[in-house]
Amino acid sequence: MNDFAPHFCKGFIPVAFVLSAPGNEEVIAGRPAAGATGENLESALTYLNSYAPTLFSSTLRYDYRITNAFSQPLAKNIANGRTEASRTEIFGEKNIERFLNEIGNCNHIILCGEKAGYLSSILKREMFTVSYTCHIGNKGLNGKFKLSAEWKKKTPVDRRQERIRLWTSRVLQDFGQGCT
Repeated sequence: MNDFAPHFCKGFIPVAFVLSAPGNEEVIAGRPAAGATGENLESALTYLNSYAPTLFSSTLRYDYRITNAFSQPLAKNIANGRTEASRTEIFGEKNIERFLNEIGNCNHIILCGEKAGYLSSILKREMFTVSYTCHIGNKGLNGKFKLSAEWKKKTPVDRRQERIRLWTSRVLQDFGQGCT
């Protein structure tokens, strides 16, 4: 059985996806990467599994470790009114200790977004293999991957899938895996 919290999924594959902080959807679901972020991650795992099946041996998100740079839920409709943790909160001693314990035995870490990216130097110092890319949510994908005018003729679903494909290509490149 899997261990779940709004900010954490233990999984069993030694690859970790690190997001920013759990939001309202994660609180409601009681697990990380809920809503569109989770849907996008599962789509990405289909690509990752097809190009690097040894590393990404499942297409199911909760087979992997998922955690957040900051574990406390943050959302505008929650009492704190913020959606992101501060750099100081992320680099707090107890938060770093929690984070390193949670990623524990993972060999490869995918940092999704700016706030998760803050942890890059710590992970490299600890000798993890790290990929740093944009957040896998729609806002992150749309902001990072601008598509050509030709894509405007395509459906929103097709554009979303192309951005997810580009995201996976970046992850695979960081891990020295091929992708077309």
